[in-house]
Amino acid sequence: MEQKPYIITGMPRSGTTLISRILDAHPNSIAPPDPYFGFFREFRNALFEELGIDYNKEEPLHDYFYGNNTHKKHAIMNAKLEIPLNRNLDNIKDTINSFAETSSPLVIPYVKKIEADDYKSLLLALYRALKNAYGDNSTTHIGFKTAWIEEFFHPLYQSLNEMKFVQIIRDPRSLIASRLKSTQNLRHDYPLDFLVKNWRKSVLYGMYNAKYYSDNVYVVKYEDLVTNTKEEVKKICRFLELEYNEKMVDISSFRDGKGNTWTNNSAYKDTNTISSDFINKWMDVLTANEVQYIEDLCNFEMMYYGYNRITKNNIQRSAFQSLNKDSHESDWINQMDKPIQMSEAELLKYHVYNDPELDKYSNEFLEKLFLFPEIPDIADEPKVR
Repeated sequence: MEQKPYIITGMPRSGTTLISRILDAHPNSIAPPDPYFGFFREFRNALFEELGIDYNKEEPLHDYFYGNNTHKKHAIMNAKLEIPLNRNLDNIKDTINSFAETSSPLVIPYVKKIEADDYKSLLLALYRALKNAYGDNSTTHIGFKTAWIEEFFHPLYQSLNEMKFVQIIRDPRSLIASRLKSTQNLRHDYPLDFLVKNWRKSVLYGMYNAKYYSDNVYVVKYEDLVTNTKEEVKKICRFLELEYNEKMVDISSFRDGKGNTWTNNSAYKDTNTISSDFINKWMDVLTANEVQYIEDLCNFEMMYYGYNRITKNNIQRSAFQSLNKDSHESDWINQMDKPIQMSEAELLKYHVYNDPELDKYSNEFLEKLFLFPEIPDIADEPKVR
């Protein structure tokens, strides 16, 4: 690619949109929000079909804990984008545009004109479509924001080793509280243990990718971004090889994917500033039982990223309870992830990590608990930021 490609990802409500607006405000960078989730679903389905893996084309991305669907995780990690399109290109483009329509509709006319014969050429064409829709001759960096896709870094890197990922992590209590406050405006009403497992998945992929692909993956904490904005944005710029510009911290310069003035989409109130006021708002939103549950089940990952708990450890109780509330959940959550069986495995994870004889466990067993067998060793190393 002539321009430098990047992707912003993380859990929904973690701050992905804020980072995309920051990077989009740079005169030489574009980062439209949520144009291409459909591409990743299409690529995954084509990959599974080519490998003869049984799948449902509408199924969600899995969390892979406790040995569930590990073969699918390995398939994605070992894949490249050079896979032939598995169905009519017009249908694939329609799927992509159905996701782009809400947040980045300006790209749709350019996507409709794309010609491609495999998923690498399709992705390169999608980047060119973004430049045509949102960029100009001064554009040197082309990115986009899409949540949930941490696991796709590996096939992207295998085929485009100049690809860079910016991943944002947020305190799980804050993220889940924000999600609960925003449910009325969101597409899916996710149960609590679904959010817990997928937050852990996101964080573990971030730990692994940042360790072994540090030139291509950068992890930033939401709390650092909103507290020390200029300093953190400069770090992101150095990672992307993009010269810092003051417009990146001036929210009046921010535009949404339709070209309109952007307002910070906080779950608590609209604001025209980048604010740290809501970092601890979760204390007013979550019940004591919810806080206990989140802190017990996310303890390992929270400690790694410096999120201090306020409850005493009660993993024995939390592992065997469910705080899911009756809700209008999507059918695919009911079918694919409910009931979510975490109990014995969560106890195992806690005790295994604290076992002084960690070496006695097989890599296969550690992968079931931590997604990657290397994670316990990574957790014991000092972080370099």
